[in-house]
Amino acid sequence: MKNRKKYFITSLVILGLLFTFVLSYEISYRLTGAKEAPTVEQTSSLQDDTLVVLRSKQQEGYVTDKVYTIKEVKELYKLSKKISKDDVKNIFTKEDYSLQEASDSRIVFNRNSTKFIPNKFYLGAKDDYLAIYKSNEKGELILENPDSDVFITKRKVSTLDDVSKNKIQTFQKYYETREEAEENITEFF
Repeated sequence: MKNRKKYFITSLVILGLLFTFVLSYEISYRLTGAKEAPTVEQTSSLQDDTLVVLRSKQQEGYVTDKVYTIKEVKELYKLSKKISKDDVKNIFTKEDYSLQEASDSRIVFNRNSTKFIPNKFYLGAKDDYLAIYKSNEKGELILENPDSDVFITKRKVSTLDDVSKNKIQTFQKYYETREEAEENITEFF
């Protein structure tokens, strides 16, 4: 009889410990599961009106290069309907940008180098005249055709207002196509 009482008490203690372990595991799982929810949200798709801001380091700080919406990014890079923050990060880190800030309404990327985005057309200056440069695969600026890409019959850069002069001298304006660059250079004439 004494042995039965020992087995009974031992069984109750083991059952109590097992119940306590299962209960504590369940409680900790639910608490930790609630904290992991935001990480799932990071891989969810972004809204089309979320802004993507590209900035470059200049002497006076960071200057905004371009601002896109997610919808424009999808069209520009021919992406599927849904795009996540990680997808956007992968796109712009290839163009020498690093993620600075990310929220549901805005994602900001900074570029610290003087390297330019490959295969884009930049507005700049050559011998104090407006010019259209093309960036090669390495991100270096070149004049493809100096005779037509330098606008010597137009206004000199030194005669522009300080804001416009700064945009031209720091190559802040860039475009996808030459036609786009030629169309937009007229704002400086």
